[in-house]
Amino acid sequence: MDNSQNKIKPDLFEYSNYRKYLRDLYSYYKSETNYFSYRYFSSRAGFKSPNFLKLVIDGRRNLTEKSIPKVSKALRMSKAEEEFFTPLVFFNQSSSMKEKSRFAQLLARTRISNKTYSLSQLQLKYYSNWYYVPIREMLSNPSFNQELTSIQEQFQGEVSVKQIQQAIDDLISLNLIQKYENGRYGSNHEHVATPDELISSVVLNYHFEMIDRAAESIVEYAPEKREVSTTCISCSEETVVKIKERIKEFRRDILALSDQDVKSDKIYQFNVQFFPVAGVKKRTNK
Repeated sequence: MDNSQNKIKPDLFEYSNYRKYLRDLYSYYKSETNYFSYRYFSSRAGFKSPNFLKLVIDGRRNLTEKSIPKVSKALRMSKAEEEFFTPLVFFNQSSSMKEKSRFAQLLARTRISNKTYSLSQLQLKYYSNWYYVPIREMLSNPSFNQELTSIQEQFQGEVSVKQIQQAIDDLISLNLIQKYENGRYGSNHEHVATPDELISSVVLNYHFEMIDRAAESIVEYAPEKREVSTTCISCSEETVVKIKERIKEFRRDILALSDQDVKSDKIYQFNVQFFPVAGVKKRTNK
């Protein structure tokens, strides 16, 4: 989103990066009033540094709980905008993926309450709720009983009928499933688009959720109902690339087996983890 080249006031609810929003908003006010400047903003907001806003926009300084209200007031934000701006700041500045996911969901709820319920928000719900994916699989399989109570039984009480119905409604809105004239549901064989920065943090949280469930399955299901194994190996960077390609091929083979199974009556989660435990530097911007 970039409104820096025109005189349309930037819409905060369309942004997933508060620094880009501040940059565009500054450009807007600068084009509308001759006296608006970084120094004027600092004076209005009560900051000693005359270029405080520029430092924030350039990523050289962060906003805090104390400075956020000053910025909001100086930029004449409405109450709704301030309620969205605050978690957006913490979402962008957080170094923890779990914290990012929490703020992402808060941002989604705020957007929805301000009637900007876009496809990306549906995507966020799809990734935020672990049971959406298996429900889609059930509805895509003609062998499954699609009654709400029957679907609930498959989850053994972990998901309510109300949650299942909401999931179905959202999956239809995402064009991931469709309802036929006979009342049954089926897959549209479409995929959710590549997520933006806001959604990406929730996708990571979805991976955390599925990995946790894999750990729980070790004690919750008999060994003959699951397969869990680990192997620690040493390898070069060249071999790492080859292994990753093999894993991708294996995943495609598993999907092909599932597609060819005409008697499928169960939902399984297929996880593959391949990660370094020594000899590789961890990233700093987590």
